[in-house]
Amino acid sequence: MVSNIRMSSPWSTRLFLLFLCLPGLLSTPGVFGQATPSSTGETVKGTVINSMTHEPVGRALVYSSDSRFATMTDSEGRFEFSTSSAACGNVSAVACLNSLAAKKPGFVDGPAPRWGAVQPGKDVTLAVTPEAL
Repeated sequence: MVSNIRMSSPWSTRLFLLFLCLPGLLSTPGVFGQATPSSTGETVKGTVINSMTHEPVGRALVYSSDSRFATMTDSEGRFEFSTSSAACGNVSAVACLNSLAAKKPGFVDGPAPRWGAVQPGKDVTLAVTPEAL
């Protein structure tokens, strides 16, 4: 009868649980961090520009429509998101980052952000409008 089994210490309980769970852990594929096609990283990159002068805008915040991803542009207005399908719920980076927006102090946010569409294999260009001309 199971009720007659008595564990003498917490260590024996842990050891028992380890041996109970070990076969399941060892037989699970992909548990030990092997790269699979669905977990390799993808990159979405682009540039933020001034809508009036078409000059790059450095130190602008670029973010995804669901606010799960955000990054700052470099001094040349360039940005890059490196994602994995695990971070995106097992969908591609393009599907995960389907629309991006940028903002920076001194530039108009407007009533709603201007979303830029992400297309596979193409750099994204996001335009921000200065507050004063």
